[in-house]
Amino acid sequence: MKHVVIFRKTYRLALGVLLVFVLSLLATSLIRRHVLAADRSVMSLYLDRLLPTRDLACVQERLYQNELLFQEHLHAPSPETRRRLEAQMQDHLREMDLYMTQFAHTYLIDQEVQSLAQYLRDLHQYQQQQQHLLALSNAGHTQEAALLYASESQPLFQQLTRTLQTLTSLQTSEGLTLYEGSHHKLLEANLLTYLLIGVTLLLGVAAQVLLLESRVFLRTPPKPTLN
Repeated sequence: MKHVVIFRKTYRLALGVLLVFVLSLLATSLIRRHVLAADRSVMSLYLDRLLPTRDLACVQERLYQNELLFQEHLHAPSPETRRRLEAQMQDHLREMDLYMTQFAHTYLIDQEVQSLAQYLRDLHQYQQQQQHLLALSNAGHTQEAALLYASESQPLFQQLTRTLQTLTSLQTSEGLTLYEGSHHKLLEANLLTYLLIGVTLLLGVAAQVLLLESRVFLRTPPKPTLN
């Protein structure tokens, strides 16, 4: 009879150990999945949000620099100075194109795709208008160029900056969403870790109780039987 009872308790203990093993495998798999998902979110946050935001800031900087260079162009004392200023403006435009090309190759949501298309349209109009004003300035019609700049070029510039600000805002909001998602996944991984530890400790205590009961049972002398 003792052997039957001991076998049952040992069987329960073995089932408990097996349960711990299975739960450990499942929890480890889930924890690994959550950690990898959080890692992908952080990487996407860096590559698709932080770096593009920096690129957009550089584009805005070059855009404002070109505005200042154009003002200098209107008051340039010589053709050589105007050519130097135009060369700087062209360099800035090339840099802007490079930054926006890099931006276009990142992960973009639908709103960003639409804003990027709007930016390209606005930039095309702005560049055409600026080339026209530069031609007037080079021809000596600086007053006419200044008037057109105030009435036509400035509104185009403001529209272009608003589009860039919209793109920057979208980058910020999507970056925050990615951060919150990765933070949530890490919290879930931590919760699973604590749950695994708790279940392991609980089953460990249960195993100890079963072992103690088995030892007590073995040490208990059998009751005498009447023949």
